[in-house]
Parts: sequence; structure tokens; C-alpha cells
Amino acid sequence: SQFIREYRLQQAIEMLREGTYTVSEVSYKVGFGSAAYFTKCFHDYFGYPPGELGNHDGENYKSKIRHSRLKSLDLDKSDLIVWSIVFILLLNIFFIIFLPKFNSSKNQGKAIAIMHFEDLSPSAEKSYIINGLRQDILDNLFSVKDIEVVPEILMDQYENSGLSNLEIAKKTKADFILTAKGETNGENTTVWFELIETNSGTQLWRENKNLALSNYNELRKEVAYAVVNELKANLSVQEKAEIERIPTENMTAYNFYLKGDEYMKISHLNQSLFNRKEGLTYRAKAKECYEKAIELDSTFADPYVKLANFYINVGYLFSKTVELQVAYLDSGFEMAQKALDNAKGRSWMTDNNLGWAKNLEAFYYYAKGNKEKAMELYSEMDKYRKGFSNDIYNKYHSWTMRNGLFENYFEMIKNSLKYLELKPELIPTPSYFYRSMYYSFDYTGFNDPAKKYLKDLMNIIDDSVTYYCYLSDLETHSGNYENAGYLINRAYKLDSTNLSCKFYLLKNAVFTKKYSDALQLQEDILNNLEERTLFYFIDEFYLHSVYIFLQNNKKLEAQELAKEAIKYYQKQIDYNTLDAQRFYSHLHLAYVHAIINNNNKALDYLAEIKNRETIPRWLLHELKELPWLDNIRNEPEFQEILADAEAKYQKEHERVGELLREFGEIE
Repeated sequence: SQFIREYRLQQAIEMLREGTYTVSEVSYKVGFGSAAYFTKCFHDYFGYPPGELGNHDGENYKSKIRHSRLKSLDLDKSDLIVWSIVFILLLNIFFIIFLPKFNSSKNQGKAIAIMHFEDLSPSAEKSYIINGLRQDILDNLFSVKDIEVVPEILMDQYENSGLSNLEIAKKTKADFILTAKGETNGENTTVWFELIETNSGTQLWRENKNLALSNYNELRKEVAYAVVNELKANLSVQEKAEIERIPTENMTAYNFYLKGDEYMKISHLNQSLFNRKEGLTYRAKAKECYEKAIELDSTFADPYVKLANFYINVGYLFSKTVELQVAYLDSGFEMAQKALDNAKGRSWMTDNNLGWAKNLEAFYYYAKGNKEKAMELYSEMDKYRKGFSNDIYNKYHSWTMRNGLFENYFEMIKNSLKYLELKPELIPTPSYFYRSMYYSFDYTGFNDPAKKYLKDLMNIIDDSVTYYCYLSDLETHSGNYENAGYLINRAYKLDSTNLSCKFYLLKNAVFTKKYSDALQLQEDILNNLEERTLFYFIDEFYLHSVYIFLQNNKKLEAQELAKEAIKYYQKQIDYNTLDAQRFYSHLHLAYVHAIINNNNKALDYLAEIKNRETIPRWLLHELKELPWLDNIRNEPEFQEILADAEAKYQKEHERVGELLREFGEIE
């Protein structure tokens, strides 16, 4: 497969040199299913992306790969708060849904790829039922140890790739493929199922079935048993019971549950780094569906899990007030508990949704400040995972995300590099994993590795605006304001409506003391600031706004905003939120008091950051460079705080440096 890939890349570079086709067209013509994957392989092989081919005219187009392993190929402290939480929540999904599916101890020759089911109906109003049916069949087959099911995370990258089913099966090394096509005429929905042996293309089983809520469970079981029989797989009593298990007898409730899952899927597809409004709208619709499912069957465990995730992953992260944030966290915990209580003999160790609930329960204790209880629950999960001796790379993934949550950058980097080293080439690396690596390298002061993994991230999400924003952050944290300004202006030219781009420009204006420019940008942001959920940097923005008002002689506006900020951050401390536990609330209070010349209070709150074990580079940079700290920067207390921060940062920087040399990431 590597030889074929390299041959295709050689053909691709010749086509690109001719200039007749675009990168996407060349990618398709030479047999890559995804333009992003093609770009990644091209970069790995030649040392630069296909878009930069013109800069390498006259070179011999040979591989730049040396004899080393191939690696699979927004945004400062407020991002750290959001993304570290997002990482652990995504980890919940990744491990509980996909971990059992990566178990490689299954029998060889019985690997099956479940293709994405197609809805051929023009209205596609029954698509959510067809999609739900595929998911349930997947779950049934995943529970059979004698069958190896290609993970969804691997199948997802081939959706809409233009490849045939047999081509996808061969790429995923599947011995069999199961396909289904549905069509609705009036009230009747017909689904055509087909099971094919990959190498020969032989059709092993084919059935046309009517699909309705009334026969949904029977059809799900019938297809699962047909696959088991055709693959001649062994089926234990427990595995049969898993296939026979019905989550709820109330199919109207299950219908709402399936609708909710479809809305959640759409919300993920429409969610981008800087704009979450559309995604949140679909999540709200999903929430309504899960609530209706519970109204119809209060013992139905699965919608409780999804509501728990909604309350924590959406409500907790994006609440406008501290009180709402705390309420959502408590509600999420309550929903997770109800899911576990209503499980009717199901085990969280073998059940996807219940394992998810268990992870949310662990996160709840972490967010409440009970780190010991959280670690106890996470360790319980690790004990369970030890049974999967062949997926050690997944454990490193888990530990990476968890270390990110606990802001242990050294361990986060170590585990992430081990994950990439051990992960099978076929398994794609999630975009959020590369993002976490970018942050950890930025925070520990290593720009080159940060840029390297940022490129890997961009090969997946293909977002130039985000790319330039991230690069500008690296330059800002290094004190290179001119380069940072140049990069963020490039992002702004690509999308002048992007609030985060404007905020980066505003920050750059503050650091370079162009306060009239900063005021203009501030007013522009305020005029377009629809709601808190659309703007990651809202807290930082208001801090900067207080200072900008004062520098432009708008004292009344500054005083009013400062009062609100002080009240908000103090409330975070009173409720012991995550921001308060990490001493960001104290840091922000120190900043506000420094801006309005309450120097003693500023120093008192600033001293709290000495309780932190690690100091990220952005924090050290702000202590040294933020102009509103000028009036206290020469105070002995401040110098003591700065020395403590610098020593902690330097210690972590040196530890990570040794680690990176060990892995060959730096010289």
C-alpha cells in the first residue's frame, strides 16, 4: 500500500506541474479519496504541501522522507479553558464509543466495513431512522468478539469520497462490506441490504425489507444475525443477549431519541472553531428530542446520557452567568446518574452510552474541585482498559487528553508523541488531538513543533483563517508584534467579519500602544457581538475594553465595565469554578484592579498564581509585557511573582526540551 501511495504521489506531482488541474482534481484522479489526506501524504513525502509546488521549480521531485517513522498527517488563555474541557469531553466520546471498536484481538478474516446507509428519497425525512438503524447494527456487531468491525472514525473519512464501496473496503482492509439503501414512498420505507465479500466481489446475502418503527428492532436484529451467520462467527450467550436487548419498549420515545442523535450529528458537521451558532441551534433541537423521549419513557437510559452531555458540553461551557454554569454542571451530573440508575443490568464497562455517563461523572467531580474522586473514577476506567492489550496507543490518547485537562504539559506531550508512534497508520488522528499538541508546544515555548502540528491540523480542517490566527499567537507570545500583526492581517483579509480576527488585531494594537485603533476595533466588535457563545475571548475582550476606554478618556464607560468585571470574577471564586481553581479568575481580577490603579488589590490577587504548578508561556509573556501592569511592574511583590512564574515556566520548558530531543522532534 505504501508503494502504491508513493507511485500515486509521483503521478500527482507531474500532473500538478502541468497546471491543468486543481489540487482536489489531481487528488481524485490519482486515487486519493480525500483532498485533505492527499495533502497530508504529499507533505509527508515531498516535504511541502502541493500548494507550494511553484516555490520548488527545478528541484528533483523525490521523497524528502528520511529513515524515520511517518507521522500522520483561537487561542490563548481563554481558549485553554474551553479546549481543555472540550478535549476531555471529546475523549469521553472517543474512548467510550470507539475503544471497544478498536479491539484488535478479533479473528482475522472476519473484518467488516459497515458503509454509510444511503437514503434515496428526495425529501430525506426518514434519513434519521435509516442512520439510526446503521448505528444500532454497528453496535450489535461491535459486541461480537469473533467479528472485527472497521471503526466509524475510519469509515467517516471516506464518506462522500467518490470511492466505490469495494475501494473503501480494500483501503480499510475489510474482508466484507455491508451496504444499505433506503427509499420512502408515502408512508412506506424500503431498505435494500447487501453483504459482499471484498476480494471476490461475491454477494453473500441480499434482502429487501420494509422499515417502520413497529419492526425497527426486529429488523436491526435480523440484519445483525444475518451477518453473524454469513461470516460464520461464534456467538456467546452474552453477545446474543446484547443483540436481543431493546433500550425501550416505547418506540415513539425511541423515534425522538433517533431524531435527537441526527440533530447532534448535524451540529457537529456545522460547528467550526469561531462560529458555533448554527451548531448550538441543532443541539438545542436535539435536547428537546431527548427530553420528549424521557417524557414518554422515564426509564429509558440513553437519552439521559445525551442530556448529561448537553448540559456539560454545551450549557456548562457556554453559559452567560456563573449561576447558570454551575446549574448546568449539576444537571449534567444528575442526568448521568439517572442513566446509570436506569440501566437495568447493563454494565458501563461494555455499554457505550453508560461508559460515556461514567466519564461525565468523573469530569463532574473534577470541575467541582474534587480531584481525588475524579482520578479515582478515571483510574477505574483505566483498569477496565487494561484488558485491551493491543490498543495501548488508545491509552496514550486517553492520558494525553487527561493531562491536558490537568494542565500537565510535559505528560501531555509525552503521551501524545507515544500515541502517534504506536497508532496504526489506518486510524486517522482526530483534529482536536493535533490542536492540543499545538497548544502544549506553544505553552511550553517550542514554536517549531507547534507549527509542525499546526500544519497537520490544517490538513484536516483546511481553515486558513484559523491557521494565521494560531501563527500570530506564537509570534505574540514570542514578543514579535510586527510579525503577529502581519499574520493576523492576512487572516482578516480572508474573513473581515471574523470577530476573533478583530480581537487579535485589537490585542496587537494594545501591545503596540495604538489605542485609537484599538478603540475602533472594540466598537466594531461590540456592534457585531450577538451573543457570548459566538466569541471565545469575551472575558479577555472586556478586560481589554476597560483599559482601552481609559486610554481614550472614556472614564465613565471604563468604571462601569470594571465594576461588572470585578463582580463576575469574584463570583467565579465564590462558586469555585474551574477558572477559579486554575487561578484565572484571580489573574483577571488582578488585571482589572491594575487597570483602575487599585495596586494593592492587584498585587494580592496576582500573588495567587504562585499556587499554580505550571506556568504557560502566554502568562509569562503577559506579566512581562501587558501595558496595564506598568504601574506595578517595578514593585518588589510583583518582581517576586514574576520570578516564581519564570522559574516554573523555565523548569517545564527544559523538561519538555529533553523529551523532544529524545523523540527526535528537535535537535
